[in-house]
Amino acid sequence: MDCSSCEGRCPDVMNGNLEALELLQAGASQIRIGGMGGFIGYDWVALRALAEDYGFDSSPALWKKIRAVETVVARNEAKKIKERR
Repeated sequence: MDCSSCEGRCPDVMNGNLEALELLQAGASQIRIGGMGGFIGYDWVALRALAEDYGFDSSPALWKKIRAVETVVARNEAKKIKERR
């Protein structure tokens, strides 16, 4: 089965981003949610512990990638909330 054109196909991961993606997948339940159910951000302490457990290189570059994803998720969630009003 050729899934290259499937609608639900995950995007290709750019070189150098696989470790960040794997860490975010491993820490998918490590998200902080506000009192009204809004996304606040990732639990960075938990992500750091997972990075150690998985043997990831805990470099500034890895954390910049995680922060970039966190920023996009926060913006998208804020946009959704605004559209519901």
